[in-house]
Amino acid sequence: MNNYEWLDRKTPRSVDQLKLWPENPRLTPGEHHLTLADYAEDITSEDAEKIGFFDLAKAIAKQGFIPFDPIVVWQNPDNEKFYVAEGNRRVLILKLLRNPDKAPRQYRGFFRNLSLQISKASIAKVMVNVAPSFDESIWYINQRNNNSSLQRSWGRVQQQRWVSDLYTRYNGDLDIIKDITNIKQGELESIIRILKVKDFVSIPDVQALLDPEIREKAISRNFPITIIERILTPDVRDRWGLVFNGTEVEINSNKPSFYILFADLIKRIVLRDTEYKDLPGRITTRTVTTHLDEILGVLPQVNFEPENVEPETPPGADETPLSIMPEETVTPVVVTVQEQRAIVMNDPNRTFLIPDFYLINTTNHRLNELFVELQKIRMTYKNCIGASLRVLLDLAFLNYINNEGIEAALLLSYHKRHLREITLKKRIEYIKTNHLSDNIQTIAVRLLNEDGEYSLDVLNGYIHGTDIHYLTKPFLNQFWNFLFPLMVVLLDIREKNV
Repeated sequence: MNNYEWLDRKTPRSVDQLKLWPENPRLTPGEHHLTLADYAEDITSEDAEKIGFFDLAKAIAKQGFIPFDPIVVWQNPDNEKFYVAEGNRRVLILKLLRNPDKAPRQYRGFFRNLSLQISKASIAKVMVNVAPSFDESIWYINQRNNNSSLQRSWGRVQQQRWVSDLYTRYNGDLDIIKDITNIKQGELESIIRILKVKDFVSIPDVQALLDPEIREKAISRNFPITIIERILTPDVRDRWGLVFNGTEVEINSNKPSFYILFADLIKRIVLRDTEYKDLPGRITTRTVTTHLDEILGVLPQVNFEPENVEPETPPGADETPLSIMPEETVTPVVVTVQEQRAIVMNDPNRTFLIPDFYLINTTNHRLNELFVELQKIRMTYKNCIGASLRVLLDLAFLNYINNEGIEAALLLSYHKRHLREITLKKRIEYIKTNHLSDNIQTIAVRLLNEDGEYSLDVLNGYIHGTDIHYLTKPFLNQFWNFLFPLMVVLLDIREKNV
C-alpha cells in the first residue's frame, strides 16, 4: 500500500520552471510538443475543449488563480526537472498569461488582453503537491480522471488511452493496472482490444483508403469509439474474421478485403452527420444496435480467401515463343500529395477559391467560418466570392493587429482614438512599413497600387462597384494566389496533415 502523505504537503514552485507532461492523455498520441504553442494548439484542437480552455483562462485572469484542486508534480531523476502530472491545463494557462507571446499566433491577442488583467507576480509561483515519483502520482491521476470520480473526468477516449499507456508502462501486467484503476480484468482487456481495433486506422493499407481529413478525425480524442465497441458483437467478429484473445486482436480473414471494409466503416462514422446523414445504413451509437443488419448490408464484404497465392502455371507456359517479343515496361509516374496540391492551387479554373487542404486556427469565429465557407462555395457564385474575399482581407488584417498587439502603436501613428477610424488602406500601409518582410511587402505595395490588377480598389469594387470585368473564375482564383503569401502571414494558414 503506497503512502500518500505527500498529498497533505504543499510547496511553492515557479510556474516558468514547471514542465508540462508530454504523455498527457488529453494530447494527441504520436505528436511532438516542443513549445507552449504546441501544447495549446493540441489541447484546443476540438471546439468543446477550446471553449473550456478559454473560459478557464478568462476566469483565472478575472479572479486570480484559486487552487481548488491540487497541482501534482513529480521530479524526473534524469534531468531533475519537475513535471506536471495533474493540472497541465491550469499550468499552461498560467504560463501563457505570464508570456502571451509564447501562445499560438492566433491566440496571442486573446492572451495579451487577459495578461493585462492580472498581476504576473501573483502567478509567478503556485503551490504544488510533489509526488515522490511518477509511479506514485499515478494513483491520484486515476482518481482525478476516473469515470466514476465525482470530479471532472477525461473523455472516454482519454480514459481508454490512459489504460493503454499503463498497459505499456507495466508490460501488460493487468494486476498492477487493476490495482491502480479499480477496473476489472475483463473490462481492461476489452478496453485494450477496442483501442487496438481503432488503431487499425494507422495501418498503411487503411490510410491509403482514407482522405487526410478523415484520418485526422479518426485519431482525434472526440472520435466516438463506443460505435466500434457496440458494432463488434460476437456475430460481427465472426463475419469479419476478428479474433479476440485476452488483449490480443487477430485478423483471420483476407486482410486486403478487411482493410477496405474497415476504411469504409471509419469514413461512415466520421461523416455520419454530413455525407451519410440521410442515407440507408447510417452509423451512430444508436443505430449500431437498432439497425445493425442494415449497416452490415451497406458495408463492403470481407472474404476469407488466402492472400498472395501464386496461380498454378500450366505445363509449358514458362516457355516463351521466339516469335513473341516482350513488351516494353512502362514505369508508372508517381505523383506525391504535395505535387497534387500544387496542381490544384495553380489551376486558374479550380472549382473553389480556397482548396480544402488549407486551414486556419483562430479565436475569431466569424473569420474561421468565412474561410471554411470559401472552401465550399463553388465559383459559380462569383459575386458572393468576390465580396467575401474583400471582407476576408479586412478581417485578416484586423486579426493580425490583435494577435501582434499593435493597435496602440497604430492609433498613435495616425492620431486616432478608435481603430474603426483607420481605413483598411491605412492599416495595410502601416503594417507593410513596420511589420512585413521584403517579399511580402511587395504584395502589399501592389495591393495599394490603385492602377494594378490585383489591388484593393478592385476588391472594393466587388462591394461598391458595377464593373464585372474582374468577376471571372480565373481572375478570382489568381487573385487569391497573389494574396496567398500575405494571407499566410496574417492568418497563419497551414496545410492539413497528409
